Amino acid sequence: MNKRNELPFSPKYVIVSLIIFCSFFSPRLAFSANSAAEQEYQIRVKLGEQGIIIKLSFEKYLCGVLKGEVSFSWPLEALKAMAVSARTYTFNQLEKNRDRDYDIMNSVFNQVYQAGAPHLNILQAVRETNEEVVTYQGKLAAVFYHCSSGGKTANIADIWPSENNFPYLSGVDDPYSIQPEKYYPWKRTFDLESFSRKFSGLGRIKKLRILEKDSSGRVKNIELSGEKRTYELTGKEFRYTMNLDLKQTDKNYFPSTLLFSEPEIKEERIIFTGYGSGHGVGLSQWGAKKMAEEGISYEDILRHYFPGTEIGKVMLK
Repeated sequence: MNKRNELPFSPKYVIVSLIIFCSFFSPRLAFSANSAAEQEYQIRVKLGEQGIIIKLSFEKYLCGVLKGEVSFSWPLEALKAMAVSARTYTFNQLEKNRDRDYDIMNSVFNQVYQAGAPHLNILQAVRETNEEVVTYQGKLAAVFYHCSSGGKTANIADIWPSENNFPYLSGVDDPYSIQPEKYYPWKRTFDLESFSRKFSGLGRIKKLRILEKDSSGRVKNIELSGEKRTYELTGKEFRYTMNLDLKQTDKNYFPSTLLFSEPEIKEERIIFTGYGSGHGVGLSQWGAKKMAEEGISYEDILRHYFPGTEIGKVMLK
């Protein structure tokens, strides 16, 4: 899941015992709250750049998101934390896209929906958190998640500078994501010639230097020195360029900008070592899994990654 441009959700509501009563401005989003609401309400999902729009129930969509983002074999409390996170993100997208012919995009820049019948564990997680969302000071929270934080989640203002008014997304220490078997650490080795081709105009790369790191230790700015010239990029720009035309499953996919040390050029190769995977903002999926394995509830998992927030129940009118 990636960022959206703004927090567009601006409903009329009151809070009663952490129950949010919402009245949307768009009549499309009006339906009575009941246990079957998510099974009945239809949303429109745009399938990436294909432009094809499909309709499916809110519940089926959430199940497909969990299927696409995590494994059904994970502990139930981790799946519940993901269900609440995905639901909160989806409600934000529903309001943001209210004037479009679709409600949400199916992509890594939104949420990854995977079609097909869900495993019973996923269905249970979605139904047992029916209509639950993350809230902050009586409003729907801006919620993001990623694969693994690598030990500390990122401050949203460092990753997306325009987003600087969400104190619950300022970053937290995350020992639960320090897992040797997954993204801690990772190592990527590139042939120097093919690496240099990714940055046209610089010539053969001779040196890389990290100029600045943000509060979570992620690369904020990096300098690339080539035979022709030297160029400075943000960490976000560097990772984006590294991953052009690659899928997350590709062996050369660059997981994160949380680098363990300076890039090393050795014997016609360039070597990177780092932690974590993804942008680092919000909930760490592998961290949530570890917390659930240690017996921590989904409510406390969400409070850990979104400090100061509460869990509310969306009652749409």
